[in-house]
Amino acid sequence: QQERVLYAQLTEEAANIQAFSERVLNIFSMDCKKMAVEIFEQTMPVGKHWRVNCKTELPSSPSDYAASAAHSVIGQVLDGVKPLPDDARIPALTEATTAFMEAWMEHILKQKNQIQYSGCLTAA
Repeated sequence: QQERVLYAQLTEEAANIQAFSERVLNIFSMDCKKMAVEIFEQTMPVGKHWRVNCKTELPSSPSDYAASAAHSVIGQVLDGVKPLPDDARIPALTEATTAFMEAWMEHILKQKNQIQYSGCLTAA
């Protein structure tokens, strides 16, 4: 009887720890995304910079804004997880990278909509 009670308590506490861990990872992801959004809004070029040109070769290095954004978000996470074992690094790096890429894609799509809207106003 006492063993069952202890087992139930232990199972409940393990579930609480798991839920807490998931909440912390979610908050961490949201903070990474917020930081990336702020950087993209401040540094990503807009307008004519994105027009297609006749270059056929890929760029040999990342643009300044992309390198700065990656260093500011993902670089800080890399530095922070260095002391952890490899298997403990993966969740943090996965969340940071996913949040960074989501922010980048959302920013690009938002800019595309703004460019299209301003183009419509110009044409009108």
